[in-house]
Amino acid sequence: MFHSAEIRWFMEGDAPDDVRQWFTASGFAHDEAPRVDEYLVLPGATSTGVKFRQYPGDDRASFEIKTRTSDPVAVRFGDHASGQMDTWVKWSCRPTDVASFRESITAGEELWVHVEKRRCLRKFSLEGTDPVEVNPKTDRPPEGCQLELTLLRAAPAGSQNIDWASADSWWSLSFEAFGKPDSLTDYVQKVATLTLDSWTMKDLDAADSYSYPHWLLRFVR
Repeated sequence: MFHSAEIRWFMEGDAPDDVRQWFTASGFAHDEAPRVDEYLVLPGATSTGVKFRQYPGDDRASFEIKTRTSDPVAVRFGDHASGQMDTWVKWSCRPTDVASFRESITAGEELWVHVEKRRCLRKFSLEGTDPVEVNPKTDRPPEGCQLELTLLRAAPAGSQNIDWASADSWWSLSFEAFGKPDSLTDYVQKVATLTLDSWTMKDLDAADSYSYPHWLLRFVR
């Protein structure tokens, strides 16, 4: 079981160059290998996520269920960022025979969406009073917050030979805190306040701040 506090923004199009430059300026940013996750879309539901998460170079995808544990709360960071922060809990397992397990739960008429993700990560330790940026590839602090810049493309499940290059582009900026459940919202506040103090690009607006399940609903016809 994994507890988190999160705030996310989703924007259509490719991430602007100045956003990429801002994200990588600290020298700690780490680019993950691309991956494709499979999401179950629950019509009308914005507080529960179900997915198969892939790991680059590993055929044993994990099966994850994630649900919101608190209502979104409006937050603001300086003059240029406002959004909705909430808390979540996630359960995951890694079936030995992923193919058979996937087939057993995707054989019906459920709605699934494939999402290609290209994530760039920054990580902050909160083992002390103030956030300290660490190497996201090698450091595993027990208390902290991850900052993600993610390039996204989505396609309905069942599509054959998906042409990702022609799929609509989106990008997302998010903060996800981990550690003691009663400290998580404070961690997001500290790291977002620290990092967004230098945000000078287009405002991060509350209208673009919502959960992954909410974002996925736009790809269901």
